[in-house]
Amino acid sequence: MQYLILMEFKYHRFDKETEVTTLGQDPGSYPKSFMLRKNTLFNGRTEVINGTFTFSFIVPKDIAYQYGFGKISYYADDGGDNDASGFYDNIVVGGYDTTAKMDNKGPEIKLYMNDTTFVNGV
Repeated sequence: MQYLILMEFKYHRFDKETEVTTLGQDPGSYPKSFMLRKNTLFNGRTEVINGTFTFSFIVPKDIAYQYGFGKISYYADDGGDNDASGFYDNIVVGGYDTTAKMDNKGPEIKLYMNDTTFVNGV
């Protein structure tokens, strides 16, 4: 018997690590450098059906173009007692595609005030 397991899957795609230095402005402290993934390339959701999922996205133009290793973080849950998480940090990020089509379509935005049932003038 095969069971259908349906979960919502959340993923975050990060740019490469960059070196960041603390200010060292407190008495007795000193500047300290460390590596940080501070640029999120994409946050999204998709469905997991029987352990299988797919997703795709357009990489924004404001990435650091030098090649390096990015990171994908995953989290899934079924709204009940089951969840799963993980990451993959061996994915190459960088460069650009000189043959890519121009993306002139903006994001789809749905605005509302307080809740989605708001009606103007009521």
